[in-house]
Amino acid sequence: MIVNWKKEKGGINVIPLMTKGVTTDNIILLQGHNEIDDEVWANLKKQTAVKKHIMREDLVEVFESAQGEKGKDKDKDKKITNIHQMSAGKSKEIIKDTWDLTTLDKWLNGESRNDVRSIVHNQIEAVNNPVKQLKGSKK
Repeated sequence: MIVNWKKEKGGINVIPLMTKGVTTDNIILLQGHNEIDDEVWANLKKQTAVKKHIMREDLVEVFESAQGEKGKDKDKDKKITNIHQMSAGKSKEIIKDTWDLTTLDKWLNGESRNDVRSIVHNQIEAVNNPVKQLKGSKK
């Protein structure tokens, strides 16, 4: 699942993953888009603090609606949550707002569309060299 941590000035959000009342892990969300394992996300959504962020729309699930085959509506409500199955436009939008290098590397390794791979490369460069990117944007 891809989620967007978009709380204004939210910075980094560390959410304890609770299992039977015990913290079993910490999930770290950077400002912008983050990928979370579906099972972990299902667990997190049950937690009070996460529910509050979802209600305030500080934390939003990101997906694309499936386009069912012509004449068939069976897939019209299906949510596409895998970046590699989303349209190139939606994928690029998400990638440009992702700051976690592990996620970007994972997406790069699984991506076959050259135009999307190029955007991932650019975003990795922006994360690795933020000062260079800022200087380049002022030209």
